[in-house]
Amino acid sequence: MNFSDYRLRVMDYLLSSGRKINSRKEFVSLLNDLVTAKGGDEIGEDMLSKYIKSLNELADVDNVTVKFTVSDGYHYTQKGYKVFEDFISDEDKQLFTIAASVFGLFAGSPLQEKFSQTVQKVLNENASGSLRKVTEQIVAFNAAQNDSGAIWIHPLLTAIIEGRTLLMTYKSMRDTEERKRVVSPYLLKQFHDRWYLVAYAHQSSSPHKTLVFSLSSIRNVETCDEPYFVDPDFSPTDYFKYSIGVWHWHEKAPELIQLEFNDFIAQIQANPLHHSQKATLTNDGKSLLIDLYVYTSPELEMLILSYGPAVKVLKPAWLAEKMISSAKAVLTLYGNKING
Repeated sequence: MNFSDYRLRVMDYLLSSGRKINSRKEFVSLLNDLVTAKGGDEIGEDMLSKYIKSLNELADVDNVTVKFTVSDGYHYTQKGYKVFEDFISDEDKQLFTIAASVFGLFAGSPLQEKFSQTVQKVLNENASGSLRKVTEQIVAFNAAQNDSGAIWIHPLLTAIIEGRTLLMTYKSMRDTEERKRVVSPYLLKQFHDRWYLVAYAHQSSSPHKTLVFSLSSIRNVETCDEPYFVDPDFSPTDYFKYSIGVWHWHEKAPELIQLEFNDFIAQIQANPLHHSQKATLTNDGKSLLIDLYVYTSPELEMLILSYGPAVKVLKPAWLAEKMISSAKAVLTLYGNKING
């Protein structure tokens, strides 16, 4: 490694980081700490001027210089300026490593492998030897490793970013055969380890053509010459505003759902079931009354049933009756064992 060049890059990083460097002594100390960590030699304060002069020569092309003032310490005369835009600090590398691990969310997609390879290449070219390989997991996800649809994440994301229409071969659980659909993709969403696409279906007979598609039901994706359509009524922020999961109703209004919990109270308070949740402790803190404003859906019903006897539906009455029917069905299913 050329440590003279590396010192210039480290100085450039320190000057552009926004950190106040109050004196020559502090500047040299910070510089030496970073350079010696790479195996380089320390320099004295007398050498600092030489390196500042070299930086000034490089920055002069942009009419920028290194300056010292009591109020701002050592700094560039242009805020946010950097001579070496390609320099990657150890802090940057740590962020790359974290990002690569976070990309585990896309397990099963070629996108994850490509991203990890790119990050590893960057780290190798700027190696410090103190960071973990990006193949080592440091963030654990309940990733959709068994979702066959994950292979479509990359082409769908690319189409969303580039605003391209796609010809999608699709077969839902209800379909008896595959169908070709021309779609303008808008948004990807993960729920319960499965990926879903929100897209405008050009040939749909529905008055509301922005629909949800399961990636596991996609059989093929191809580029399409049809113009990309932006649904003026679609909002990525609002589309799932009243949804539990991915269920979305175009013609239906959300309802007030009132539940009473006699267990898992702290958990429900710390981790609301939905962003609309309003909670009130009752019965001297032994019960928790919560209000949700959501679409009624199979996902909502499954969520309520998952808490078993710990929750009671108070409103609406029809949903309470449905939960009673489900409880009776479970009782019938296990009746012989209970009676025996």
